[in-house]
Amino acid sequence: MARYLTIALTLFQSLISCFFNFPILIKIADSFLSLYFLVFCDLRPVTVDLDDGETTVHFWISGHRRISRPNLVMLHGYGGNSKWQFVHQVSDLSKSFNLFIPDLVFFGKSYTKNADRSVEIQARSIAGGLKKLGCDGTGRGRISVYSISYGGFVAYKMAEMWPEMMEKLVIVSSGVGFTQQQKTAEMRKHGGDCSKMLVPKTPVDLRMLVKISTNTGLTFVHWIPDFILSQFIAVMYENNRQELLELAKNLLEREEAELHVISQKTLIVWGDKDKVFPLEHGYRLQRHLQNSRLEIIKETGHAVNVEAPSTLNNLITSSGVGFTQQQKTAEMRKHGGDCSKMLVPKTPMDLRMLVKISTNTGLTFVHWIPDFILSQFIAVMYENNRQELLELAKNLLEREEAELHVISQKTLIVWGDKDKVFPLEHGYRLQRHLQNSRLEIIKETGHAVNVEAPSTLNNLITSFVLSLLWICGIQNCRDLTKTMEKLVIKTTEMRKHGGNCFKVLVPKTLMDLHVLVKILTNTGLTFVNWVTKFILLNQALVVEWRKANSLVLRAAGVVSCKFYYVMYEKNRQELLELAKNLLEKEEAELHVIISQKSIWIKILLLESYE
Repeated sequence: MARYLTIALTLFQSLISCFFNFPILIKIADSFLSLYFLVFCDLRPVTVDLDDGETTVHFWISGHRRISRPNLVMLHGYGGNSKWQFVHQVSDLSKSFNLFIPDLVFFGKSYTKNADRSVEIQARSIAGGLKKLGCDGTGRGRISVYSISYGGFVAYKMAEMWPEMMEKLVIVSSGVGFTQQQKTAEMRKHGGDCSKMLVPKTPVDLRMLVKISTNTGLTFVHWIPDFILSQFIAVMYENNRQELLELAKNLLEREEAELHVISQKTLIVWGDKDKVFPLEHGYRLQRHLQNSRLEIIKETGHAVNVEAPSTLNNLITSSGVGFTQQQKTAEMRKHGGDCSKMLVPKTPMDLRMLVKISTNTGLTFVHWIPDFILSQFIAVMYENNRQELLELAKNLLEREEAELHVISQKTLIVWGDKDKVFPLEHGYRLQRHLQNSRLEIIKETGHAVNVEAPSTLNNLITSFVLSLLWICGIQNCRDLTKTMEKLVIKTTEMRKHGGNCFKVLVPKTLMDLHVLVKILTNTGLTFVNWVTKFILLNQALVVEWRKANSLVLRAAGVVSCKFYYVMYEKNRQELLELAKNLLEKEEAELHVIISQKSIWIKILLLESYE
């Protein structure tokens, strides 16, 4: 019996040892990530053998590539393979792009026998794999590249070596252009050897890497047991530890030549709390690349893809400008109908479909309107020029647009966040393209903003146009002078209210004060009527105020006696002279100024009053 018990304990101990030492948990998690990529993101694993006979590159690519979607290559950094780094982003991005997500060489399932550990070998390997997959830089084979950290070095080298292949570039938190001393100095600020931080060997090293890479520190990592972190390290680093260390050494110790200026349109994204490559380097890179734009994400560290994936996805998606013909048609056809039928409806069913697509609520009452009324509406609005309207729609939807010109005018862009015709991402794209623009998003509104939120839209238009007047001025200065000459009616306007101007401006009695309040306000501040009556009553009692026993009546009497002295009596003569000067002085021709917004608003109000 004791023998069997010993054998059972030994087996149990072996199982526990295997559970802790063999990375079964991380293997299971990695398998679930693969399943997620396959099922929910429509991505397929592909392994490409390059012509050099030494290199194998593993990709996750879109299972069904669509001509209407641009190609996006996603290049990861240190900290695991592509699945673990992009898990928060692929679901959204796969809806807008044909994705190509490689494991960089010695990460994940990519490998080479080549002894070169430079960024160039990474760039050549990825470019070679992409060409095998049809991204050769011709026709629909052009790519845009989104890269983060170490991937940014690789992407920049690709842009330099194959400019015909790459159309646009997104660089996130990458030390491109750092000198060897700058790179090493930045990494050593954190009190550890560079290789230990980039290629962690122990749970302590991994926690340090996470702490440095994020602003929040992802504090839950500190609560993960060491054996799970050890399993993660075993899966991600142990198979190619020596090669990864050599890559890190080459990256950090190699003296870079002067940074080449690439021609591709570039979006630079940085976390303002980046402790690996500080934000100042993002500004430096933007200054170096004239055809670039810098976007700063607040309260975010180096790992922007982990801390702010949704914001980063929006920036990536909106980095393109101008709908292509395929994109426009694809967006319209999402709704299951021919474009012309939707834009130029022929039957009540078509009209209902147009209303449903154009609005967030669907304006459900339209479904209850009888068909004969909708048919009459169609006859009035479309039948006379149906053929011409169809030709306009065809030209709009099928014409291939040239690159969108950048206009100089100050532009207000308004979008419904539920727009199903042209999704909100295009509003962001247009805003990025026009530097002198502002984007306003109206919540819970579809394409027909003018129908669903007319008041909000009116307020936006009014405030935007009025804010421009003080900058642009009025074209005809004579009109301005004529408008301001109308202010000569000051005296007339004041006397309309049935009192002497001086009495109105410098009241002497409670009744005068009541008239002034009534003129100055829209509501007349009706509570003043009651205050006036109360004080008048107390004024009648002032004579007897010393005899009054009530403290309230005494206080009211004193207040009514002192009120005018405090406000007017002390300087009554001077106030009257100011009023006389204001109302009776003949104004010279008004000098034109354009620097004070309030003047222009008052002018507009006066004109509308007239």
